[in-house]
Amino acid sequence: MNKKINIIFDYFPADTSGGLLVTYKRLIGLLNSEYEFNIFSIYNCEKQFIDEYPNVKISSILNNRHFPSIMDLKYNFKKFNLVGIITEAIYFLVYFLSIPYCRLKTKAIFQDNSINIVVSPATAMFLSKEVKFILEVHSSFDYFFGENRSFLGGMQAKLMQTPSLVLFRTKSDALKGRNLFNSYYIYNFFDGIEISKINLDLIKQRKKKIIFIGRLAPEKNLLRMLSIANRLKKVIPDFKLDIYGTGVMEALLNKYISEHNLTSNIELKGFCKDMSIYKDYSLLWITSDYEGFGLVIIEAKACGVPTISTNWGEGVFEVIENNKTGLILTEDEEFVYQTTKLWNDDASLLEMSKNALDSFSKFSKEEAYNNWIKILSNYESGDYSFMLKEGL
Repeated sequence: MNKKINIIFDYFPADTSGGLLVTYKRLIGLLNSEYEFNIFSIYNCEKQFIDEYPNVKISSILNNRHFPSIMDLKYNFKKFNLVGIITEAIYFLVYFLSIPYCRLKTKAIFQDNSINIVVSPATAMFLSKEVKFILEVHSSFDYFFGENRSFLGGMQAKLMQTPSLVLFRTKSDALKGRNLFNSYYIYNFFDGIEISKINLDLIKQRKKKIIFIGRLAPEKNLLRMLSIANRLKKVIPDFKLDIYGTGVMEALLNKYISEHNLTSNIELKGFCKDMSIYKDYSLLWITSDYEGFGLVIIEAKACGVPTISTNWGEGVFEVIENNKTGLILTEDEEFVYQTTKLWNDDASLLEMSKNALDSFSKFSKEEAYNNWIKILSNYESGDYSFMLKEGL
């Protein structure tokens, strides 16, 4: 019989919620020949299995379905919606009051020899101190543990139980965490076989279009992206930017596009599961304030699409080799200038695209498999010496 892995969420996310669910679906696909997976959701998500893996059961620990949302709370404050504010405040009160009860339940549930992978500090708050677990941090180290940590992230980190091992998305974050935890890192990965083979001839035929794919959330700073696009239109009037995803910013983005006469240049394409769409674009834009890793960057790499990105944290330099596989910029004018420069220099764009494609291997399925097997086998034996060998 295969060994068991429990993946524990505070609330099992919808397909449209972003890269978190994609990451764990890929992990299940990666290791399901060696491990049997079970999913647990602290709050009742009203799902019983994963669509792609009907044999992977989803169990809810609490019956409560009213999961609080900081974004909804902010929205209600902005709209002076007193009923909405009170409702969300009650949800948050119940949320924190349910922690002691949930800890008792998790103590009873997670007492076998399964490996427990907890997806965030927000989830780790609900676990009993008797439960041994691996904590994964998908946001940056600084969001939860840094000197300038967010109020909510810092509170969740203080309330959580101590993990046996913490896995960050980048080596730079793991190095920051080494004084607090047994700290290591595992890159997100992408199976390049999922898409058609990319070659230079195909890259040469691409139209000069930009893609963004991700949640339409405030931290992605998409209004800044549209402002940059508005500047680009003055230089390249017929440019195209396609934005894939859904989220709370959708109405604001549509309003900006309409008010700035960008409807012929920018299209909100909605949620998309088809990763082959990158093949139709020559550049990926990212304007995030912060990221944990930037999953879309490696998906774009697999298709030979270079990224122009803001400096959203030290980890950006681990997924983008600046001026080689993409560009890491700070000013809006630089986005416009560098995009125009690449589109006017086919040889430079082709070289950067080739470099992006060639640098994909360390984010491949094969590399991820080897790293996960190493981490899990050492974790089970309690041997963390492999971290010291790699400078952690």
